[in-house]
Amino acid sequence: MSSPAIAILPHNAAARLHAYLDAFDGSSVCRSVELRRRIGPFGDARLFFRDKQWLGGSQGRAFLAELEADPFIDAVVARGPALTIRFHDDYVAALAARLVAGDDDLRAVQPLSGQTIVSGFGGPNTSKALHVGHLRNLTLGHALGAAHAAAGARVVSQSLLGDFGRSVCEAMAGFLARYKDDDPVSSGLKPDHFVDRCYAAYLADSASEGAASNDPIAREMTARDDPAEDLMRRWMAGEPFVRHVWNRVRGWVLEGHERTCERLGMRHDRFDCEAEQVPALPALMERGIQAGVLTRTDDGAVVYHSGREDFETMVLIRPDGFPTEHARLLAVYGNMLENRGPDETYLDLAGQEWQPASAVHMDLLPKLWPGLNHDSHVQLFHGMVTFQGSKLSSTGGALLLDTLIDRVEAEPAVRALDMPAEAAAAFLLKSFFLFQPARKNAVYSRERFLDEKTNPGWLSARTWCAVANSGNDGDIIMDETLRFAVLNAQEWPFILAHAVRTRDLSGPCSFLLHYSRNQQALLDRPEGRILLRTVLKTAMRSLGLLPEGGFS
Repeated sequence: MSSPAIAILPHNAAARLHAYLDAFDGSSVCRSVELRRRIGPFGDARLFFRDKQWLGGSQGRAFLAELEADPFIDAVVARGPALTIRFHDDYVAALAARLVAGDDDLRAVQPLSGQTIVSGFGGPNTSKALHVGHLRNLTLGHALGAAHAAAGARVVSQSLLGDFGRSVCEAMAGFLARYKDDDPVSSGLKPDHFVDRCYAAYLADSASEGAASNDPIAREMTARDDPAEDLMRRWMAGEPFVRHVWNRVRGWVLEGHERTCERLGMRHDRFDCEAEQVPALPALMERGIQAGVLTRTDDGAVVYHSGREDFETMVLIRPDGFPTEHARLLAVYGNMLENRGPDETYLDLAGQEWQPASAVHMDLLPKLWPGLNHDSHVQLFHGMVTFQGSKLSSTGGALLLDTLIDRVEAEPAVRALDMPAEAAAAFLLKSFFLFQPARKNAVYSRERFLDEKTNPGWLSARTWCAVANSGNDGDIIMDETLRFAVLNAQEWPFILAHAVRTRDLSGPCSFLLHYSRNQQALLDRPEGRILLRTVLKTAMRSLGLLPEGGFS
């Protein structure tokens, strides 16, 4: 008689085996469950245990008896600490039929059901258009959100806006000095491109650069006697004219950024803005000083002594009273923390150049906001983008993202794909960054983008085009090729579950790439194309590569 714990088993083959393990407390001693990895071998599944003692004990023997009694399992062979399982042909055929019908066996595991994930990505300054260097952060953050949604979470896409500070006031100063009688409409420019022109003009006129530093905000750490600094002071004083200009510039940038993100098939649900938290900073700084966490120096600055060799002192308030971005970020983080739900986790994605400073932020947060759930703030870092031999920074001069998308859309190889050029460009650009190790720097060039070896997204794109519009006009003919494809697909829910547990998308990316490559034989048969479409659609949506409505 079956154990009550496994009276109702999932149809998915991998989930079925995991349910048996859970029912007999075998999950802790089983190292891995692997479904068929190639055509040919007898085994449809292999279970590897840490040793064979558990299999010989009472729990293991009961576990084996349940497997052997399962009407969908044809044979179980134990050899040392491993089990090899062969499923009945009829069961595999039923799995194939469910995939061809589009049934959702690939969503058999929903480990994040009931949880909320805030996927924080983008986070640009409102001083310029998005450039190539932003694309990696956008791609990874959007994909993380899609993966967590596929795993059952409610996902909120969030952007932490740098909408006040030196760079923003430099864009405003460039506008007032060069283009105050102009606007995006009269100039014929996309709104954020117009602001980018203003920002670049100011940098060119003032030669405004910061000293080499491991501090990503080094450019605003020193007070200067220039128009941007004047605007910063007047904004802090609430001067109506400056606030009016700020609102116009900020609005133009946000409108343009939104249009760029739409071209990439992504959006943000929520914005947390540095400017909104500036009024809260005096009280926050005073609280930190009174608690002995922060120090007011003789010249009037407020600093934090971290004790870290790589970032010993962090300036929060300059001697002239201006709050640096470190202070503004802390205020935003604290506000988010105070308003975070009990089942909500914030994934904070940033480039590795922010890692030393962010470590100090994470030291400070529990000291300034004790007693809150600081484990719900998860920081994730990715490598920078190298373009034409240089790492891309935020001080202008990089290729604009819209320009890159335009160029990719015009590529003959992209236009040859059987999908709209803009959708193909977005798919391939995102694939280029998703299929590279996130922690390593990514080298972008036209040649690397067009080369399938360095951009394997081409294979997945062509495979998708071959199956996207397939009709189910053929019978399901079970053979070893289809058996391999069906059982290989059964591992997807657990690959996805591991990815959201570790916040690492390499597993789902590898699955999509290898499934596209290994199942090319399915393209020659109608039912194979439908099955392949079901599996690819699930994986692509889980990585943010395929919009819910498909490509139009």
